Amino acid sequence: LDLACIAFFADFKHQPDEGFVYLENRGGPSAGEGGMKFSPHSVPGTECGRWITMDVADVDGDGKLDVLLANCSVGAGFMKGERDWKKGPAFLVLKNKMR
Repeated sequence: LDLACIAFFADFKHQPDEGFVYLENRGGPSAGEGGMKFSPHSVPGTECGRWITMDVADVDGDGKLDVLLANCSVGAGFMKGERDWKKGPAFLVLKNKMR
């Protein structure tokens, strides 16, 4: 089982790619680890939004689950950053390309 994580209050000024992180489960060599060794990945394009909600569904009907992210284009006054969130997409679909 892999994990997809969003952070509405990520450090957008210094690490904008951490608003969405995909954690790939690489398992583990022993049963004591429970098969839960994760490798973090950033996904190109996800740095353009402040993701407030996420869902998983088979959007394109290929039998594989895709990830949908919804952008909240406003933020708290103290969250001034380098990016204008209103220029980002309202939502983003991350298509599952695994076999």
